[in-house]
Amino acid sequence: MVDVADKAVDTSTELELVPTEPRVKSLDDVIGLSELKDELRLQLSVWADPSGLRLLGGNPRKGFVFSGPPGTGKTTTAHALASETGKTLYTFSGADFQGDKEPVRQKLIRLIEQTRDQECIVFIDEADDLLHRRDYDQELSGMLVKAMLVHLDQTTHSFKAFYIFATNMAPQYIEPALLHQGRLGRALQFRQLTLPERVKLLEHHRVRYTVTPSINLYPVASQLGSVPTADLAHLFDEGAIVAFSNGHDSIQQTDLLEAATRLRSGLKSSDLLTEKDLKHAASHEAGHALMNALVSGSWDSVSFIQISTRSNGEGGSTHIDPGNEQFMSKEDLYRNLSVAVAGVVAEEQVMGVQTAGGIADFHIASNIARSFVERWGVTDALGPMAYDDESHHNPQKEKVEEMVKQAMTEAKIRARVHLEFYDEALQLLTIHLAENLMAEGKDLRAWVGHLVPKVK
Repeated sequence: MVDVADKAVDTSTELELVPTEPRVKSLDDVIGLSELKDELRLQLSVWADPSGLRLLGGNPRKGFVFSGPPGTGKTTTAHALASETGKTLYTFSGADFQGDKEPVRQKLIRLIEQTRDQECIVFIDEADDLLHRRDYDQELSGMLVKAMLVHLDQTTHSFKAFYIFATNMAPQYIEPALLHQGRLGRALQFRQLTLPERVKLLEHHRVRYTVTPSINLYPVASQLGSVPTADLAHLFDEGAIVAFSNGHDSIQQTDLLEAATRLRSGLKSSDLLTEKDLKHAASHEAGHALMNALVSGSWDSVSFIQISTRSNGEGGSTHIDPGNEQFMSKEDLYRNLSVAVAGVVAEEQVMGVQTAGGIADFHIASNIARSFVERWGVTDALGPMAYDDESHHNPQKEKVEEMVKQAMTEAKIRARVHLEFYDEALQLLTIHLAENLMAEGKDLRAWVGHLVPKVK
């Protein structure tokens, strides 16, 4: 039997090596992700001089696996590494390794052989087929991974090339044999940016645009936590379009807020809300906002509210400062649950009935409540335990669901008590939101602050 390493290579399967001009100058141009940048710089220092690591018995890795959702900066970071090291950058896509089994395998083998003695970085994006756990029912997957392993191991200890593979897969789906330290090492996980990092990214991009000097990026960034980093970079392009359509000579706060809502929820529907529907939506968001201000003690914790129907079906949204989940107490978690159900409670209080829009809130609130039990183990009835069994056969499952129901009931009671006590503020806030359609924390303070002295 002939091993992969011994088989003759067909040079007709070579991939053309055309250098790519890096689009960023250094890792400093990658906003946020400080923990990843620190690790990359450490690994680059080892790459430049591995002697110190070898004296300790360690083996330098031959590249990286970048793992994370689309648009989180994997490609930009690869370009930054090439710039920072001054190495030639070659870029490929997983699509370059698709086709008949043997030619595809030969392409991969030939690429490593062509580059391993060059001072270069080889970046392969969308590399799922090259990385995922070997499935012997899918022969191509196994062949590619085996070729990778053999030829990475054949590189000498003085290898010159560095290989970066980007994937949307989570690390647990990547072939473990590739992630040994002397090969590609553990996968580096890319994430969505935190709120301060999003603000910093927007500040970085605003200098290229004509923007009103007084613009406040915090309420804009607060509603973009689910938006990929790559899309955040285009926020001001969208803001410029909105400003142009509004006849403005600079991008104003309202333009940028509308641009952010477009990125997150789609275009504004041309169908106008009826007066009744508008009041339903306003009372719902007023409930979320007022309850959050009450439990946090600050109007500024409400960063932005918008009332408008969107192409994704959304009728309104309230964005709050989530705080640091890592340091949340049990009481903080219950407060968040009360805020999540407060929109439905407010609709019932102001309008006498809730709409179907509250269904999404119940899904969110139920997930929060279930996290109390399954992830944090904070419910007294089950004791200090964390339940995380997806099999649904755990004997505690019925008890878990009972505790979720109890937590939801308690949250609704808490929200009802607070909102009924401050009914005058809720009613007035509903009127203002229905009239203005958007608001920040400072607006809430101006409108109803005199009715809620405990909130500053």
